[in-house]
Amino acid sequence: MARTPRRVTSAVTCACAFYTDGITEATGPDGEDFGVHRLQGLIADNHTLSAKALTELIFQRVETFSRRTRPRDDQTVVVLRHPPA
Repeated sequence: MARTPRRVTSAVTCACAFYTDGITEATGPDGEDFGVHRLQGLIADNHTLSAKALTELIFQRVETFSRRTRPRDDQTVVVLRHPPA
């Protein structure tokens, strides 16, 4: 039986972020970690941004939090968004 491709549409908007521990373990001048909760809040508050804009915002906030000190670990962020903004 031949299959006919179909397009599925959804009213749901979803943003999913993948990151390395260098993001959440980035430290501020007082030794505090950026942390998972801060990252979750940042994503939740800005989930309507495009994937590129949200990725850039995460890096910007981590850099500001750590006062632009050199990262101790690699920092990688990948954001997927559906539908694209």
